[in-house]
Amino acid sequence: MGNKKVKGFVYIMNNPKNPLLKIGKCVDNPIIRANTLNKQTGTIGKWQPKWFREVDDITFFENYLHYFFYEYLEEKEYYSFEIDQAISIANLIMDKFEKIIKNDTVSFILLNTQERISKRIHALGIALKYSTDVKEQSKIRERIKKLEKEINN
Repeated sequence: MGNKKVKGFVYIMNNPKNPLLKIGKCVDNPIIRANTLNKQTGTIGKWQPKWFREVDDITFFENYLHYFFYEYLEEKEYYSFEIDQAISIANLIMDKFEKIIKNDTVSFILLNTQERISKRIHALGIALKYSTDVKEQSKIRERIKKLEKEINN
């Protein structure tokens, strides 16, 4: 696809038989994507779209969401995060940054290390704000402290 913008959806799915969330993209409706995933050999349980947003550049917005949830990445597009919190954060991120992102051609790859760490700290701060789990809050605070030390070095 190269640099061509492709319209479609970014989504968050969960599966009652799988503790991880899937954050991804699709051109068709996320319900169709979930049905495709559920037909794959070896899939246990049923993936269900719990949140999605129509966007004009699915690759950019998927990467953007992946970036903000990076600290919780388990593997590929699968994240260890509570679904209600993930939806709240995704809404906040998309609502706050959607207009900026649409016109922004600068990739996160071009950011220097300090800028990347600062953005991760910001994302973790959002996660901390919406977390209701004391253990999760403690983990987030530890990650923030670790990243702050990296910036100061």
